[in-house]
This record gives sequence, structure tokens and C-alpha cells, in this order.
Amino acid sequence: MTSLYAWRKDEVANDRNSVPDRSANLVTSLYAWRKDEVELMGAIDDCAEALQGAIGLFYSLPWCRFGQLIKQQVDNTTTVRDFEGDMQLNLVFEARIFNANAELRWLKSGSTGAAVILSESETLPGLDWSLALDAMKNLEPLDTISYLLWGEGTNIQLNNEWSCLTAARIGKLYVPISGVKPKHRVQLVAKEYKGKVDCYGNMAVVEERLIELKSYRGE
Repeated sequence: MTSLYAWRKDEVANDRNSVPDRSANLVTSLYAWRKDEVELMGAIDDCAEALQGAIGLFYSLPWCRFGQLIKQQVDNTTTVRDFEGDMQLNLVFEARIFNANAELRWLKSGSTGAAVILSESETLPGLDWSLALDAMKNLEPLDTISYLLWGEGTNIQLNNEWSCLTAARIGKLYVPISGVKPKHRVQLVAKEYKGKVDCYGNMAVVEERLIELKSYRGE
């Protein structure tokens, strides 16, 4: 047989470092602009100012790869480049292009496609698209989540801002991050938003926005 002891102390000061302050949760809105019957390059050109320095994930039938938006200083135009050079956008049927401020999504339909750009900013520079819907308001932004890409860093030396990941299952994957070390990984970072999903006040993740790629040391 054993005994159970209890100690008690009254009038203990609240330790804000150990108890989460739920009142500190931020509330934000997420805005969406849409344009139909637009080619991928046309959508990129329309959103170029909002997507400065952006990278993208591009899907085609023969491949899925990352690309970078590059602004040309000579004529102020934007091009999309992968690790080989200018990307063949005519092969792409879906794209997600993102930076810390906004994400452009494009899906092919027929000879053109439909595009939507998401941002917490109520206005985006240089964009004259109409709002797709009323803003998604009273959303709670959650901590960022990360998707771990296939493959590990290698000793392959590239003469640009790219690194090469390899894995037996996928072969080589080129990512627009320089200096990923051997055995290190790369994370695709996203931001989730929680909102009400019914009349009873139940909450769930209602949207996600890609924001960056970053190197990950791994375990």
C-alpha cells in the first residue's frame, strides 16, 4: 500500500510565459481575385508586381518542377525559368506561384485557363482583376506547416541559385535554393487559416497558402 500526497498554494500569480494567452490570437481576412480565360503567362504578367521574387510549382504531363519568376531589367518584363533555362509554359496544366505576400493559382481549361490570386492584403500593386468573392473574414492564421520534399542535398555543383536533391524513387529534383548541403532536405512552407465551417461555430482549416521554400537540416 502507498500514500498519495498533495501540496497546495493559494494566490499564485499568473505566469504568462507558461500559460498561452488565447486572447492574443490574431484574426485576419483573406482576399481572392479571379480571372477566367487567361493564359498562364498572361496571369503571371498581370500579377508580376505582387509576385516579385516568387517561385512556383508547375505541373505538366511529363514532369513536375519548380520555377522562378525573373524580372528583366532591360524591358521590365517577367520570365519563368527552371534549372535548365526558360520554362516551357505551353506544357503546363497547373501552377502554384508564391511568395510571402501572395499565391497565384492557375488551372488550364481548354486553350486558356482560370487564375486566382490569394493574399491577406486588401489591395495588390498593379492588379486590376475583380475580387472573386467577398473576403474570407475572421480567419485565424495558424502556425506555418512544412511539407518535406523528396530527396536529399548532393555534391552536384550548379552555377546558379539552384540546388539538386536526389532520391532513388524520384531521381533528381532541382530546387531554387542555393547551397543545400549533402544529406540536407528542403521544406515547402505553407500558412493555414482556420475559420467557422457551420452555424454552430465549429472551426476547421478552410484555406492554405504556400509562402516559401527553405533548407532543412534533418535529423
